[in-house]
Amino acid sequence: MSSSAPALSLSNVVFSWDRHAHPIQIPNLVLDRGEKVLVLGPSGSGKSTMLGLVYGTLVPHSGRVTVAGQDMTALSARRRDGVRAEHVGVIFQQFNLIPHASALDNVLLALRFAPQRRKRTPDAEDAARNMLADLGLPETDACRSAGQLSVGQQQRVAAARALIGSPELLVADEPTSSLDRANQNRFMDLVLSQAQQQGSSILLVSHDERLAKHFDRVIEMGSGQSEDHMSC
Repeated sequence: MSSSAPALSLSNVVFSWDRHAHPIQIPNLVLDRGEKVLVLGPSGSGKSTMLGLVYGTLVPHSGRVTVAGQDMTALSARRRDGVRAEHVGVIFQQFNLIPHASALDNVLLALRFAPQRRKRTPDAEDAARNMLADLGLPETDACRSAGQLSVGQQQRVAAARALIGSPELLVADEPTSSLDRANQNRFMDLVLSQAQQQGSSILLVSHDERLAKHFDRVIEMGSGQSEDHMSC
């Protein structure tokens, strides 16, 4: 992957779930290395769909999606999975943790199918423990199963899993929706600090305008009443 390429680039992207649905259209979106971008939009505006296009679980009908210099639209599903594992950390809205596995094992799972991220993390277990501690999860909870943790603690585990191994791009889907304002700010400060330390770019989608102060740029998506359209 080219170190000079943007972390993310979408060009002339069009996607629709079926012929009756309004298409999502993204003429141009570029994230430079280390940049923090917030995409704001109400429910149904296509934010989560856009993230699916970014990390390769969805393929646009037309246009190009490039991650760390790799054209995702030209790859097979298997190779898109490989790019995502190596170069994209994802914080899912529902966290997608393995409930019976420990917090520590959930974080380390991100390195299992990502040899480059694993290579950047020589002592993976210590790195995972330190990441969890830096994100506010006490050492005593690192070995507890994810299913025993509170929502806020699970959120921190999901963030650590996304950040470990210094992926070029971190994407997050409504990661603060279950938090009150004070904890929301604290969580964002922790995640952004970790991402900045390792040079990861951030693309976060939310409906919450209060998050704007944490980001370099804010982009708005449509309401879904007409064709969803975003550009920057």
